[in-house]
Amino acid sequence: MEIGVPKEIKDQEFRVGLSPDSVRVLSDRGHAVFVETTAGVGAGFADGDYQSAGAKIVSREPAWSRELVVKVKEPLPPEYDFLQNDQFLFTYLHLAADRPLTERLISAGTRAIAYETVELTDGKIYRCNNKLAFKSGDAIRFHVIPQTDGYAYIMMSRVPAAKSPSSSLPS
Repeated sequence: MEIGVPKEIKDQEFRVGLSPDSVRVLSDRGHAVFVETTAGVGAGFADGDYQSAGAKIVSREPAWSRELVVKVKEPLPPEYDFLQNDQFLFTYLHLAADRPLTERLISAGTRAIAYETVELTDGKIYRCNNKLAFKSGDAIRFHVIPQTDGYAYIMMSRVPAAKSPSSSLPS
């Protein structure tokens, strides 16, 4: 699978959808990861960190033109034109509060998975650790498992999305 990681454009948003460690896991499993240039800088990751992990550094459009796009925050109006039919988008969406985005996702045919609706194996809803949100945030380490019925299942676990000696995630 080809996975894109665009740079967040929301004001004061410094998190990134995948850490270099997550990129390495995905690359080792045969996935191609395309990270927008400087996408991880605000979280403490240089483009070289992603390249060393197996990612290709690309401009904005190629990062968005992948089967799966992994972000932190919902797409903003300048990003709407990047939404594509049969594309998977994995990010926080908060659709109840954003009718224009909801309508755009529907009209584009984008299959969106909202972090805030993902239930973990222990029954808890995935949520960002607010203490880490401003300095690092969370990323999702995931594995896509295609099925013969035409569906795909996604196995997920939380991983820190920034270099920080004090970063930890609650269990």
